[in-house]
Amino acid sequence: MYRSRSPAVNEAIEKFREAAEPLLGDYQSIEVYLIAFRWRKYWLNLATRAVLDPREPRSFKFLGHKGLRELIVDADVVPVSELDRLTGAFETGRIEWKGTTVCCARVEQGEPRLPYTPYYRRYPRVWSERNLGIDVHCHALSGWDSTMHSTIGADGFAILQSDVASLPRPYRGVGDLVRSHVGREDVDNESAGSILEILAPAWLCFDSSSLLQSGKVNVKAVMREGLQPGDASVGVVQSNGAGVVRRGRTGLKVDGRKKAGWVALAVEMPLDTRAEMVSLLLSYRGELVDERDLHLNLQGRLNPRMQSYKAIDPELRQFQEALLGKAKDPGRAFERAFLALFSFLGFSCIHIGDNERNPDVLAWGLDPALVFVVECTIGEPDLRNKATKFSARLRHARAFSPASNVVGLLATVLKQEMVNPADRDRLRNDRVVLIDAECIQRLLQLANRGRSVDEAIEFLQQMARTQGLESWKRVRP
Repeated sequence: MYRSRSPAVNEAIEKFREAAEPLLGDYQSIEVYLIAFRWRKYWLNLATRAVLDPREPRSFKFLGHKGLRELIVDADVVPVSELDRLTGAFETGRIEWKGTTVCCARVEQGEPRLPYTPYYRRYPRVWSERNLGIDVHCHALSGWDSTMHSTIGADGFAILQSDVASLPRPYRGVGDLVRSHVGREDVDNESAGSILEILAPAWLCFDSSSLLQSGKVNVKAVMREGLQPGDASVGVVQSNGAGVVRRGRTGLKVDGRKKAGWVALAVEMPLDTRAEMVSLLLSYRGELVDERDLHLNLQGRLNPRMQSYKAIDPELRQFQEALLGKAKDPGRAFERAFLALFSFLGFSCIHIGDNERNPDVLAWGLDPALVFVVECTIGEPDLRNKATKFSARLRHARAFSPASNVVGLLATVLKQEMVNPADRDRLRNDRVVLIDAECIQRLLQLANRGRSVDEAIEFLQQMARTQGLESWKRVRP
């Protein structure tokens, strides 16, 4: 029997509705993806995702698995009026799905009793893509049970894994099934729990073809059909190493159909002759939904090292994509690109991150007694315990080289505000300088201008001071 829940559960639901308010009027349908499995006399939820969509309800061609005895793997499109029924699962602990009651509750004493506790979270585009598998800004209402493995026991979980592997379209495990059918990315086979999530995406984002060219800022974006182009606008901040040189905001115009279900938007504006970087801020009805930085001088014309590197990477495009974490193998490519960036700045570098025992890069400036120990990551600093392991490696390096000044740097493709505050505190306590996406772009500007390694080290010292760390000894003249 289900146990009633406190009215406090409504707080998370209200937060979700309030945050998604600018978008709710546009939604017309909900795509629902559901996976459930039979346990004793119950159907337990494994993963259910409901995605709000501005398009009208339509026929949905789902090539899934039907007629299974122990698993339900299904999907459908329902009207947006079903939203209250879906959010109600956090209060009732159940979803009625085509004549079957699916339990969305924690199991206690062999009975589904306590509905999932809902939480609201706002996912910027980069986090939405990595965690949810949806490449747009997104609001999420989600609840889960992390004890599913212990609930059904090792034997029950093994049976579930066997059923998944035996499907007509086989999967390597529960995690593979959830990623493929529901779309959620941060699931693995060994620690799979159950989850119910309701997503309100802002179906609007920048297109990769935005660029600076011929004295113009060419902005390209895409919007899902059903949204209102007149409610979208882009903020433009033009700057150089000395600061901001121009600000402004403008609307976007329809530029034809991008692909089925999407509309292309575009706008062009003059590029200030003093600008080296343009920050684009895409908003929809007053909410920031995407942002992107465009850099004018990516060709390193004043840096002979970068000019030589262009022989293998014309226009340094692969290098730039790797620094942004957008290469095909993003983790390894980011390590190599960061090492290349330090080399362009005049550091002597070696890559030692071929195994998990070592940091990624060692770098020296003009003073051999000043060594930078670098760890690179494309995720949160302590994802998979990376920051903790790096701290241990750094302590070992400092103890092994007491005569050297060992400086820890953790480089990430994320902006500082997207890094968990607890991770930032841990890095600060371990005397590690966080090199975020904006710092990397500043270092790239120094490299483009052919600045010396001393100037790069001075910039890193400034970053250390702004993060509450003491500056290290200056290099020898």
